Amino acid sequence: MVSALVMRGVRRVSKQTVSLVGVSIAGAVASNATQMLIARFVIFGEVAWLIAPLFLLTGLITGTLMGFFAEYFVEHSNWYACATGASEMQDTEDGSDTGLGADSADDGLWGGAPGRAGRNGGDTAPSGQADAHDGTERQGARKASRSVRRRRYEALIEPWVVAVLGVMVAVVFLLQQGLFVKTLFLLLFILWAWGAGKRFSLISTLIVMVGIVATNLLIPSGRVLFRLGPIVITEMALSEGLSKALTFEGLMYLSKAAIMPGLHFPGKFGAIIAEAFQYYDHIIEYRGKVHAKTAVRDIDMLLQKIWLDARFTGPSAEQAAHAAGTAFLSSQSRTRRSFVFALIIFTIVSGILIAAKTAAI
Repeated sequence: MVSALVMRGVRRVSKQTVSLVGVSIAGAVASNATQMLIARFVIFGEVAWLIAPLFLLTGLITGTLMGFFAEYFVEHSNWYACATGASEMQDTEDGSDTGLGADSADDGLWGGAPGRAGRNGGDTAPSGQADAHDGTERQGARKASRSVRRRRYEALIEPWVVAVLGVMVAVVFLLQQGLFVKTLFLLLFILWAWGAGKRFSLISTLIVMVGIVATNLLIPSGRVLFRLGPIVITEMALSEGLSKALTFEGLMYLSKAAIMPGLHFPGKFGAIIAEAFQYYDHIIEYRGKVHAKTAVRDIDMLLQKIWLDARFTGPSAEQAAHAAGTAFLSSQSRTRRSFVFALIIFTIVSGILIAAKTAAI
């Protein structure tokens, strides 16, 4: 968000006299500086300064390359031309231009008519293709289940209530010092994100946590526990690494659960933030693929699909009239459910704190 605001500010102040390369570099520097501050005071500690020069140099290089890519993209993107009013949106009913058929193309490869004919007809599908088809079906079932949880969560819960709840729980979480209580909080946040239908990977979480702990072990501190060749595992460094890893991942999962697409802030700035959350949510849920050889076209498809979803997926006139007549009652009911949900979360948080205090952990 900091990077986006900096790039927007540079673009507006310069009145487009600064190229997209310059805008991209400004955003990369702002993003890297923010990440370094977080790494220094939340994740790695003093070790962060060891990687700062390489990290900032990498950000400068990637920012420059991304700027050149952006310059090329705006020259060849139908979505950008439509967004600036230079042209009309292409016809996307068949999915050939915007990637709306990307999912159906994948389905046609593994789960379309040819695959079904092979299984039900005279020909037998190869075992590898059948396994891939079964894997795709399982993945589709998991996605459908997650989508159901997400829609139910968003229909029952008021976004602003959950956002305030998330801030309050985050404050309580950051005040904790024990590894056991932080682990319980992390499990709560994972279950919360799962119930909210948010996408996450436990394997990625574990890899990130191992990386944070390993980085903290680079500077030995405290009693030596054991040695792994040249690596010295010390008690304080290990404890601090685990604590920072739990804190970082806990905040990540909490933000996933507490930030909803319908969250709105007052004013024009708030509208920009809300729109950014909405677009980010659509990008995360996008099922198409971006290939290296067709990156510009694939990204253009993604953006056009999100553009169309945002513009044309509103309620019908009859639905809007019905919603206007029942908005007050439904809003009251939704708010009550949200406060009940908040009470449940606070009860669980209190239980965690009481259990940790009782066990003196």
